[in-house]
Amino acid sequence: MPKERDSPMHIVRDMLVAQLDKSVAALQGRGARDPVIHDVRTELKRARASLRLMRKCIGARAYHRE
Repeated sequence: MPKERDSPMHIVRDMLVAQLDKSVAALQGRGARDPVIHDVRTELKRARASLRLMRKCIGARAYHRE
C-alpha cells in the first residue's frame, strides 16, 4: 500500500512547488530584468502544463484546487 506522500496528488504538488520555488528564487536572486522575467514566465508555463497533464490522474477537484 503506498504511503500518503507517494500518492499522485502529493507527487504533483511537490513537483509544482519545486517549479514555483525555482521561479521565486530567480526573481529574488537576479532582480526583475527582462531575461529573468522571461525565464520565470516560461517556468510558470511549464508548471501549468504539468498540472494540465496530470488533470485526469489527480481528479477534477484537486486540479481546480491546485
